[in-house]
Amino acid sequence: MKTFALSTLFVFTLVAGCSGDDTPSGTPPPGSSPDGGPGVTGIDTSDKMPAPQGTWTKPTNLAHYKLFDGRDAAIAYFDQARTRAPSLANDEPVPASDARYASVDGPVDEIWKGFQAAYARDTEGVPTPIVILVEASAPGAYAIYDDEIGQSPNVFMIQTPTLPLGDAALRGVIAHELAHHVLKHKWPGVGEKIERWYDPTKAKGNGFGFEQANDAALAATGTKYIVFATTTGDYPLTEWNGFSRPDAGIEYYRALIHDQAKAKSAAPCAEAEGARDQLLRFVDPLRSRVTGTLVATPAQLGEIDAFAKAYVAKETTCASALPGKFFDVVAADANATEAAVRAQASAAEIDANDGASNAYDAIVRLTKTYDDFLLTVDPKTIRYYSFEEQADDVSAAVLLAISGDPRGLATYLEQGALDAAGRAECTALKGAGEPPYGILSDPHHANCWRVWHAEKLIAYLLSK
Repeated sequence: MKTFALSTLFVFTLVAGCSGDDTPSGTPPPGSSPDGGPGVTGIDTSDKMPAPQGTWTKPTNLAHYKLFDGRDAAIAYFDQARTRAPSLANDEPVPASDARYASVDGPVDEIWKGFQAAYARDTEGVPTPIVILVEASAPGAYAIYDDEIGQSPNVFMIQTPTLPLGDAALRGVIAHELAHHVLKHKWPGVGEKIERWYDPTKAKGNGFGFEQANDAALAATGTKYIVFATTTGDYPLTEWNGFSRPDAGIEYYRALIHDQAKAKSAAPCAEAEGARDQLLRFVDPLRSRVTGTLVATPAQLGEIDAFAKAYVAKETTCASALPGKFFDVVAADANATEAAVRAQASAAEIDANDGASNAYDAIVRLTKTYDDFLLTVDPKTIRYYSFEEQADDVSAAVLLAISGDPRGLATYLEQGALDAAGRAECTALKGAGEPPYGILSDPHHANCWRVWHAEKLIAYLLSK
């Protein structure tokens, strides 16, 4: 039977992102995180390198990886894998004969040697991962774990707009992705093992996430926050009035309901589309790409409130043309029964479904319920050390150990993720102290914060 994780909504066969193992083995060595995940607290005073961990390694380490005879074979695999992962469908691989590979293979070999020295047990027997360049509209890179085969392919992808950013940025990206690959970050359950939830106002040591003990109460709150924010969208506001944001998981069903209703009654649904576009055009400039927050004045909040009410009303009218309730739509989409969906739904989802006037009204009710909780959490008093933060930390330490530029990833963020205005804003924010942490549900944290954090960590490593 298909599992309906309504508050997660999507389980892709191929998990992409920036990559971890299933169960730690043995006793964590000195310097590793207290929950068993690799950390960077064991910096050796002679070579400034994280202590080798090995906590994710099984005796058959190679079983974690799918190996390839060469780049052509790796590209053939990736082409097939893209058919199973909609998020990768537009990433066209660059042929192995392309001259641009010459600029990346050397740095990959050098940085991989650094990881072999630092994480000997985790890399034992694993050949240098193969880079696949992919054509894309923006710079970036990612490693993957393939759930269908239960392995990480021994490859990682670099998007071609990354190459013009320069050697330092390229090496920073490579080190970050190799950290994901070696520490197996996308393996089931690994991200949760690494997480450390804490109150930054009570942080220990130098304030780095890897130095903090996990606060179980904050972890429960934070985990719930991420599930709700992933379902209904970040930037919670009372003024949304049940509007689920474009980054919300539940948007899949919102769009499905809209399209099915529009096929039955086009005019009301066209009006809803216009109202939605009007709301999004107003809100989009209020989202900061630098700090990862939404900043609105009281007057702007009032306009959001009016736009959202108008849209929700029109979308509810649109959906009234569609018979059945929310669970009926979910069941039909999954080729299952309403009873099967109900059996796996949360109490909040059941209440939203049963109390709603139609399928879209259930989404409005659920969004309001989740937003009410999100608004109770003060983002200034809750943080978590994530697998992305760990990859940032490890990449800086490995680059430093091989006499590379440990600031490489920060350079990438400044040149590839921020425009000139964004870089200026980041500089001003750093001058005022710690920049905003960003959206809690994003394990990367805000770009300005990551740059500030990298510089703080590098100073720490150099002081050892």
